Amino acid sequence: MLPELFSLLDARSMPRIRRFVNGEETTSLGAYPHGTVIELRVEVPRSLGAAAVVLRIARDGEPSSDLPLTFLSFENGIDLYGVSLDTATISDSDGDLFYYEFLFLRGLHTLFTDSVNNVDFSLSDASASKFRLLIYRADFQTPPWFWGGTMYHIFLDRFRRGNGPVTLRSDAVENPDWENGIPQFALKNGDALSNNVFFGGNLWGVIEKLDALREMGITVLYLSPVFEAASNHRYDTANYEKIDAYLGGDEAFDALIREAHLRGMKVILDGVFNHTGADSRYFNRYGKESDLGAYQSKQSPYYPWFTFQSFPNDYEAWWGIEILPRLNHKNEDCRRYFTGKNGIAEKWIQRGVDGWRLDVADELSDEFLDELRETVKHASKGNALILGEVW
Repeated sequence: MLPELFSLLDARSMPRIRRFVNGEETTSLGAYPHGTVIELRVEVPRSLGAAAVVLRIARDGEPSSDLPLTFLSFENGIDLYGVSLDTATISDSDGDLFYYEFLFLRGLHTLFTDSVNNVDFSLSDASASKFRLLIYRADFQTPPWFWGGTMYHIFLDRFRRGNGPVTLRSDAVENPDWENGIPQFALKNGDALSNNVFFGGNLWGVIEKLDALREMGITVLYLSPVFEAASNHRYDTANYEKIDAYLGGDEAFDALIREAHLRGMKVILDGVFNHTGADSRYFNRYGKESDLGAYQSKQSPYYPWFTFQSFPNDYEAWWGIEILPRLNHKNEDCRRYFTGKNGIAEKWIQRGVDGWRLDVADELSDEFLDELRETVKHASKGNALILGEVW
């Protein structure tokens, strides 16, 4: 950015960008169904000195193209420019992702929009953060119960210790000082950390707070991982078929689903399907599980579920973190364990869960996502929600 230039620009010189569909303003939206015609309107104070405005847009992974905006009118010191985007023309019927920015041509110097939240923006003297435009299938629907709701994320280990039976695994440590206890921390960045100290929040505690959450207007509970795991965050799943006993196991889980539904609240689970824990029935690096894990033998039924560069210690892991061996979804048995008939995704929907939040969804293959969505939608008669986490 050029300080001497932008010191001359105040709020009165900043452009305004607005988006309309069928005459209704949709400026805060970043996603539209295929076939929508989006009218882009840019209000440019003449004091900015822009002689023209250009839309630069690119489909994800492809070169950009420039579309000059049409000058529409001048009123009260404001030049109005516009351009129409017909999503049926620029995108495929199954959807597309686009990135775009506006260029304000000022003689020898051009200004670029720079947006970090897809709505608000500043001006830069070089191309910077772009707006995003997602085009989705025209027949795509999310469950009506999610519309206009309020979702609350619960990190279970630190939410509430409720009264109900729980069992702490023998290799875990409980910290009873809920208010003043200090979580584990590494001495320096990159040091190994076991994350095996628990403060003891559980599903019974969530049940005890359902009325308070409902009074807050919460309609959807999104729980951190609930399956058996070695760590307190439980993103290192040990067994996708078991609710962690320290959370209260099946008894607490079924009670939570029942009590939440009685209050008109929905519950979605965190689906960590990209990787397991090294300390799991599938990998079993430390030999704590009864199953023959992939780390233990090439004869393990789970060996093809993982990718080894050199058996057994050199294997693909999520972001290189060795306690999180990455699953090989190219292997059909592995993939269908999650996405197939009677697989993990369907099993818990049938147990009463209302949807899945998919951990690192951008690292799951399209094939995996398509299969999972088909299974979940069929199992729930279209009523289950699927959210994908993308950073």
